[in-house]
Amino acid sequence: MRSYTEAIDEDMWNIVENGLSSTPIENRLDSQRHPTREFHRLMRLNSMSKYLLFNAMSPSEFAKVSTCNTAQEIIEKLVTMYVGTIQIRETKMNILVHQHENFSMKRDEIV
Repeated sequence: MRSYTEAIDEDMWNIVENGLSSTPIENRLDSQRHPTREFHRLMRLNSMSKYLLFNAMSPSEFAKVSTCNTAQEIIEKLVTMYVGTIQIRETKMNILVHQHENFSMKRDEIV
């Protein structure tokens, strides 16, 4: 997905990864307090990113992330769903280490 979004626009993956909040405040509003062209471009890139992400997922995944407002929120939710939080990853790692340590050959098995 990263390669695909970067191929469309170099800034698109930055918006997916860091969100619109990474945009400096001076790039958001002009002197009359109206949104700048750059900010409109970034908003469009966010919308395009959401569109690409939505089209790349199954209907069940879409149902879980359809309420997200930004591409960054979608990615964060997908990462949590599939990779898990730090505590979940540590628990999975501990289980695998425990299984590895307790792995042994049965009497009737041959190498």
